Amino acid sequence: MKKLLMVLAIATFGAVNAHAFGIGIETGAGWYRGDGAGFGGAGLSLGFGNMRNPDATAAISLNIRENFFSVGGHYKWHLYSHDFIDWLQFYAAPGLEAGFSSWTGDFGYTGLSFGGRASLGLRFLLINHLDIFLSLDPRLGLQLYFGEHAPNGFGTDNIYFNIGGTLGIRWWF
Repeated sequence: MKKLLMVLAIATFGAVNAHAFGIGIETGAGWYRGDGAGFGGAGLSLGFGNMRNPDATAAISLNIRENFFSVGGHYKWHLYSHDFIDWLQFYAAPGLEAGFSSWTGDFGYTGLSFGGRASLGLRFLLINHLDIFLSLDPRLGLQLYFGEHAPNGFGTDNIYFNIGGTLGIRWWF
């Protein structure tokens, strides 16, 4: 297990320039099977590598609504980027995500989710050190439910597919 963690750490951070780091905020919205469209909360956004071509990005998000609470995170590897013009860049970034959610009220239950995402986005590099990004994020994963009103057994309710979108801004050091 220690060897696996070491290999993952080297693969993730080995190519990252120690002098480049971005931090900012992001928000999202999406379409969710059975629930329609909705706002996805807000989060802390991190970038690793250099501003022009980050190696990876990550986020931790929080969503609080009436009868609902969730906290989650994702990590994306920026595998491809293309500059349309000097200040506009397209990127493709597959990634992993995990989350915890809790519904209260008449039909309360708790959920844990694990999945993957494939982000396609645009980055606007309008001024030095500032990165504004907009992405389309199809996601596929597994949702595990717990609690008195959780769906019984394991079936299609445990598999999620949704299409989200993210808008954010990061300052690079």
